[in-house]
Amino acid sequence: MRKLDAVGRAILKHAAEVRERMAQEADLPVFKIAPDQVLLDVAQRRPTSIKRLRALGSRERELSTAAADAMLECTLQGITRASYRRRMRNGCSTLHLTGRRPRRASVVRSD
Repeated sequence: MRKLDAVGRAILKHAAEVRERMAQEADLPVFKIAPDQVLLDVAQRRPTSIKRLRALGSRERELSTAAADAMLECTLQGITRASYRRRMRNGCSTLHLTGRRPRRASVVRSD
């Protein structure tokens, strides 16, 4: 098994949270919503469409539409969360969609 990078870990964490919430709402065990292997596959391969998710394997094809949609949303949320954390560590206080750091204001001294 490959190790997960920061984005993969963020996706996996979010997917586990969503799966837990869906299981509680449906009063089902978590593995009935999505098996652990599905969460790992999603975190590793990061599908961006239902077609790509279903192409991952037989377990993914058995997901309900709601669970499949939730796993795709987890991919996007995990990528966003990891990107935000990385920007915060690098000293950028806000999330900029351009991917560029904001310019620092220069101080003009008058003597």
